[in-house]
Amino acid sequence: MTPNHQAIFTQLRDHLDVELVAHRTLLSLAERKQHDLVASDMAGFTRVLQEEQAALNETGRLRLLRERLLRAVATVLGVVLPELRLSLLLEKIPENVRHELARRQEELKALLEKLRLVNDRNQALIRQGLAFTRELLGAVLGSTSAPAYDRRGLSGYAPAS
Repeated sequence: MTPNHQAIFTQLRDHLDVELVAHRTLLSLAERKQHDLVASDMAGFTRVLQEEQAALNETGRLRLLRERLLRAVATVLGVVLPELRLSLLLEKIPENVRHELARRQEELKALLEKLRLVNDRNQALIRQGLAFTRELLGAVLGSTSAPAYDRRGLSGYAPAS
């Protein structure tokens, strides 16, 4: 393995470490959102959403960098793959580096799965809160047979033309 090979593999390893940190930040923010939703702290929830936007922008930027790094690794290895994915490249990477990269890939997958679960719970909490609000408004204002506005912003029923 040449020094160029080692350098690009080291860059990829370090990049995966940075991605892990960024996704841990997203997980922490998602857990804070969950706490704020349960506590009905909408001011806190709004603050977390703003922080989350910056973290999402960063993970998007890191994803683009990873794609460039994967292209560089494929070029250095001289392989052409139908799809540029780390799991496919790992098979071609020398054994001494493969284990480090595979471990980071597994950590990233596990972290993303945790993030997905927390986001799913947050989505369920938001839906439940909205349903409760609708029921409460229906009880206070009285039930109407037609919604106040339809998809087009019109009040009541309008026949199709």
